[in-house]
Amino acid sequence: MRQTLLLAPLLLGACALAPIEPPATPATPATWDLAAGAGESAAESAAWAPVLDPTLRGLLDKAQEANTDIRRAALAFQSAQLQARQQGLRLQPSANFSYSANRPLESQRATVNVNGVLVPVSQDSGWSHGYSASVGAGFELDLWNRLAQLDLQQLALSEAARSDIAAARQSIAGRVAESYWTLAANERLVQLASEKLRLAEEALPLVTARVREGKLVPLEIPKAAAAVQTAQQQLSSNQASAAKARLALAQLLDQPPPGPAVPAAALPSSVPQWAPDEPARVLERRPDVHRARLEVDAALAAARATRASRYPQLTFSADVGTGGSTLSHWFSQPLLSLASGLSIPLIDWRRLDLQDAQSRNALEQSALHLRDQVFSALTEVQGLLIDQRRITESRLAAEQQQAQAREAARIAGVQLEVGRIARADELQARIAALDTEQALIQAQLDAMLNRLALLRALAVPVS
Repeated sequence: MRQTLLLAPLLLGACALAPIEPPATPATPATWDLAAGAGESAAESAAWAPVLDPTLRGLLDKAQEANTDIRRAALAFQSAQLQARQQGLRLQPSANFSYSANRPLESQRATVNVNGVLVPVSQDSGWSHGYSASVGAGFELDLWNRLAQLDLQQLALSEAARSDIAAARQSIAGRVAESYWTLAANERLVQLASEKLRLAEEALPLVTARVREGKLVPLEIPKAAAAVQTAQQQLSSNQASAAKARLALAQLLDQPPPGPAVPAAALPSSVPQWAPDEPARVLERRPDVHRARLEVDAALAAARATRASRYPQLTFSADVGTGGSTLSHWFSQPLLSLASGLSIPLIDWRRLDLQDAQSRNALEQSALHLRDQVFSALTEVQGLLIDQRRITESRLAAEQQQAQAREAARIAGVQLEVGRIARADELQARIAALDTEQALIQAQLDAMLNRLALLRALAVPVS
């Protein structure tokens, strides 16, 4: 009775603790700041259509099968599933077998009465053997939902590992497409840089001759030489960028260098603007945000399990055992034992309070991480939408400059035919036209990379 009175205040104090509530969900805006423009499409197929061609689609399929990041994420998910299944096992079976043998180190002596005389006789006790075996099982009755919360924790961690697979697939798809179009753009830039270098090398001696004739100022010679050097640098840079893009493709496809043989591809002249889904739907699709939400769920379940661990725990066990000095005694001496136990963890209330505080701290950290992931995702998408508008304006300006430069080169060609300008002047006009074409290709590549980054930020699957 006295023990019951002592335990009652402890149990009442434990029950007086407030339940652990889930943290508040971060608020999200209803729409993006940049409104959709005229002619924009909200279909996911419209998002991927401008960036896919048959060659790229084949590379994407190969990467999804061969990439090591995706395979590692799948293996990590399998490990998390096994851990969750292990956590869900309630019955704990056991089996034991033992054998023992013993013998006295000193011989025992006995006496025999022979005609009234005690005669000592040596006696060897020999070895004695013992055998025993038992089979049993035990389980804990989940009185306070502690074990169920631990199951929920492992399930949330398992689903978080599954989201890593989706994140890896989206990341690899975006990186393959980026490397593919970077390779295509730089291969075209290599062609333009080679042509530009040829024209600059042809123009240099012509400019030098005209300076010597007094038709041009001497300052034109270093300008023409600088044009040759610039063309050489551009050619080397474009060749290096193309080689690096091919190496990146090789790594993404799990192939050895120098990478796959990819046929030449032309960048789309324009990437149509595209209206993304509302922020709430985007956040639901984002694997990193989804993982952060699951980590909050896991931390919440762990905190509730820690809180429930301070309450009494009731366990049951059953064992069937037998034994004897010989194996023949096993079936003649079986023993069935049933047991139950009630543990009172609350007696160690200081340790339990520290564990509870630690679990609530972990829950708050996971909630802050979710908040950071949500706002980071929103900021990333909004920044890419801003870049999309800027890149579109830059591309339109580059198209206009290219048209003007081509017209100037055409006029220079006509004037050369009628003898109004020198060959060097016509070459410089063609070099200027190549400069604008290089700028346009770079603007088209920027638009393509922006679309791919936007697709990854919006977690739009490849269609």
